[in-house]
Formats: sequence, C-alpha cells, structure tokens
Amino acid sequence: MAGSLFFFGGAIVTCEDAPLTAETTEAVLVTDGQIAAVGTENELRPTARAVGAEEVDLAGRALLPGFIDAHHHFLFAALDRRSTDLRLPAGTSIDDMLGLVEQFAAHAPNSGWVRLFGYSPTTLRERRHPTRHELDRACPERPLFIGALGWHSGALNSAGFDAMGWLPPTTVPIGGGIPLGRDRLPRGDISEAALFLAEAQSRNSLVGAATDSWLTEAAAHAQELLMAGITRVGDAAVSPLFDDLYQRAIAGGLLPLTVHRMPIGNESLLAHRTSGPATGSGPTRSPVGAAKLFLDGGEACAVCLSVGELLQAVSRVVRTSVGGGGLASMRAALHAARNGGPARFGRDRKYHHGLLFWDDDDLAATIASAADHGLQVAQHAIGNEAIDQATRALSKFANRLDELPGRPRLEHTVFCGAELAGRIADVGAIAVVSPIWVQDLGPELFEAPAPPSLPALPLKTLTAAGVQLAGSSDYPSGDYRVLPAIQAAVTRRARSGVLYSPHEALTVGQALHAYTTGSAAALGVSHAAGSITVGKQADLVVIDRNPADVEPENIGSLAVEETYVAGICVYQARPQRKLSQRPPSDGSTGGQRV
Repeated sequence: MAGSLFFFGGAIVTCEDAPLTAETTEAVLVTDGQIAAVGTENELRPTARAVGAEEVDLAGRALLPGFIDAHHHFLFAALDRRSTDLRLPAGTSIDDMLGLVEQFAAHAPNSGWVRLFGYSPTTLRERRHPTRHELDRACPERPLFIGALGWHSGALNSAGFDAMGWLPPTTVPIGGGIPLGRDRLPRGDISEAALFLAEAQSRNSLVGAATDSWLTEAAAHAQELLMAGITRVGDAAVSPLFDDLYQRAIAGGLLPLTVHRMPIGNESLLAHRTSGPATGSGPTRSPVGAAKLFLDGGEACAVCLSVGELLQAVSRVVRTSVGGGGLASMRAALHAARNGGPARFGRDRKYHHGLLFWDDDDLAATIASAADHGLQVAQHAIGNEAIDQATRALSKFANRLDELPGRPRLEHTVFCGAELAGRIADVGAIAVVSPIWVQDLGPELFEAPAPPSLPALPLKTLTAAGVQLAGSSDYPSGDYRVLPAIQAAVTRRARSGVLYSPHEALTVGQALHAYTTGSAAALGVSHAAGSITVGKQADLVVIDRNPADVEPENIGSLAVEETYVAGICVYQARPQRKLSQRPPSDGSTGGQRV
C-alpha cells in the first residue's frame, strides 16, 4: 500500500478548470494512493503531520496530473523495440537504409520474419519505397517486412511476398495496394489493406518465439514512458494473441503504468473485434478499451471536395511551388494520388479521393454489435469523408453509446472544417489528435493539397465547435513525449522552423488539458484520472517549471523530474528516496467495468 505524501512549495496545476493557473500557495495531500486533499500549505500541514505523510518540497517546481497518451501503440513498441530504427535524416539514400536492414537481418533472433519500421519514402533521396529486389540483397532468405512511418505503407522482399502468397498475387486485398512491375510481379511496396495483412502475419509469427523478450521490452518501454511523465496510455490496436501477454506482464509486476487494450482481430488492423469483453472490464492495470474500427487509409485518407475546393487545392499546390516551396508540394500531391487512386466525381457532384473501408450499413451494424457487448467505439477517421461517415453512424447510436464508459472516439481527425467539427460536437464524440505530427510529419502532412476550408490538424476549429480533444502520439509514428507535443500544439512550428496553420494553435492550458482530462475522458476514466481532484488516483508528474511560466517555444525543453503512479514514486531524475521496485498491486474487476 502506498504511504502518504504531502506536496508543497511549488505550482499545483490541477487541470480541473480550463484556464491554466500558476498558483504557488496550494498543496496536495496523498493517502492510500489517492488524492486526499487539495488546499493551502497551512490548511493541510496539520493533517499531513497527523497521518505521518512524507513531505515533498517542490522547491518552485510544478506538480501536474500524470500525462495520458490516448492513442499509443504500446504492443508494437515492445515488439519492435530492439529493431533498428529506420527513421533516418531527410536525404538518406535507399542504399544507406538497406545497409542498416542488412546488418539487422544478419543478427535478428529466431528464424521467422524480420520486422523493421520508420522510413519515409518522401524523405529518402530517391523519394520512393525500396524495391523487392533491393530488399532481397539486404535480406535474401527470411521474409522481410519494413513499415513506413505511419503504418499505412511499406515494402516486402521476395520471401515476404512468397510467405503472403503474393508472388505473383492472384488477388489484391480489397482496399489494398500491391503495385506490379513490367514483369507483372510485385514491385516491392504495399499499402493499406495489403500492408495490414503483412504486418499482422509478421507480428503473429513472432509472438510465440518472442514472448519473454516482449515482456522484458514492455517493462523497459513502460519505464521510458514514466520518465516522460506518462502514467496511462491507450494501446490502439491489441489482438487476442497479446491479451495473454498483458496478463503475464501484470502478474510479473512488469507493467508499472496503466495500458487500456483497444481490441482488434488477429488477421489485420482492419479486422474488428466487437464481441466483448466490455470496455472497462479486466484487470485494473490493463482494462479493455474502446473497439477500434478503421474507416479510411492514411496517405490514402478519404477526402471529399467540392469543385471549388478542388480548384483551390490545385491552386494552392501551384502557388506553393512557384512561390518558393519548390516541388515539395507537388511531390506530396502526387504521392497522395498514387496511394489513394484517382479522384472520383460522385453523384453528389463532389470529388472523392482515398479509401473508405466500410459502407454505411456494415459500419452501423458493427457499432450496434459493439454497443450490444458493452464496447465503446474508436473510429480511425483522418479525412473529412471518413469523419462524415463516422458522425452519421454515431448519430444513430448516441443513446446506447452514452451508457458505456467514456465517449465515442474519432482517431486523428486530421482534415476537418468548421461545419463538420460542429457535427462531431453534436454527436458527443471526442477527437483524439496528435499535435506532435506538426513536428514529426510537418512536410508530409501540410504540403498535401487541401483547400483553406479543410485545414490540417484543426485543433482550434475543433475546440471552438465544442469538441473535447484528447492528446495522443500514435507512437511509434510520432514522438511520445507530451511536453514537445504541447509546444507543437501551441506554436504550430515544425522542427524546420516552418509555421503550419498558426491560426489553429491552442493555448497552453487547452493543450495540457488534452493530455490530462481529455485523454482520461477518451479512455473512460474521468472519474479516476486526469486531474488533481480529491478521490482520484494519485498519478502525478513533477516538472522543473510550470508550462504557464515559460515561452511557448521552450515548453518542449521542460524536464520531467518525478513521476508517481497511485501515490508511489516510480521515476526520479535525481533520486532522493527509494523507488518502488514493483508497481502498486493490481486488482481484477472480475469482468466488471472500472
């Protein structure tokens, strides 16, 4: 059982109210792993002494609720943690990347698939995916899967295509791409539904052989998150094969933070799992989250434009190219077109581009099934056409979903105008957004053609419409550190220094709330986490200064100094007290919601 703690002498940022304040006269008393009292130091000190609380002098630092990452691929992070990272500097050649692939493949454990992740075809010197034959030179014997940044496209070697039965492909998965060369054999790159199938087969083939290493790497990745002040995450795609591994991690004391398991099927990220168990059920340390449903692609996200909007988008690309933007915008436009196929003129007299994986009736039936089994839903919807489909489906089931933990979720919500934002608010959905993409995906995300009426990452537009935001990283696609993400949300500045849609910037308080109260709401735990409120679990983070007291451009450089889970100090940058070697004991809800 956690002891009592008395925090004083610094800024207490409770995140209970929307404005971000910098009070330095408040104090917090923690007993039995929960927030027992919030008040002034003079008010609380007698009680703290009476219960024998350990004093924690903040010495001018700031105490905040533990950060929550609502959409984080924890499972992938642990599985691929020891793989060579292919996130390479812009201008790196394919040959240089293949050298890293060859080195890793030569020493990769086991004998099955080799998995690597992180390259970007738009930033490689050749501005393309590696070919099958190039990958064969780097890894000639074993099936090789390399995933591009974002997990919506990638490439296979010949052994990988053969393992998938795609050499040659007799059929192409619906909603997927397997481009062919002049010899009518796969060129090497794959996208969307085809990528998801190959990713799942490579992942599933490693589960048995990598069980012990996954547990070890899960514990190590969890510790890295605690070092960043993150005390809770939503694992955005957990197949049944990994449910048991999470149970084993809990039993072995290897999961020192809370991971909500958002269910999918085994076969692919597109395979849904809506037959239960219910959202919120399961172990306290790793409860079931919302059921994940992929509505559209990534680079091939479903976008719908009027004729006027399409002309504005084309004009924007031309102006950017002629006006000093070089060919980057044109390349981004061509890359999006290749992945999403040609634009289609619909009966609604609008142009449609990208992939929608559901028709309306099937989506409605699946959401109904999820609700019948007590599962909240999280719909991956990047483009405005997918967001439109998601809101229409949710409008049919609002009352049934209201009874479940949390709120319906829209994952990413990248291209969305004011009218559509209002509809998201009307159905009561939470927009799970990744501000860090401004830094990590800036050129790829913001140079894609879109009219002014369809801004990318419209954080202010969503907030102004009354939509609650939840902060996420989509790690490993984006940096999981929350403080740089808050800086990106407030400044809208990429690492290159370029400003992207600065009119869509949030205030520091709004961005901080996205990663605390907003993410707690998205995970259905507003009653237990997300703010420093009496009765909530004492998940806390100490940083060297209050974000409200520094220039927005410097928020990302703030240092996390201590992290607490349920009142136990699980990370200290400068150890002053003995850290717990195990996380707080976990209970089981016996299938009941928490």
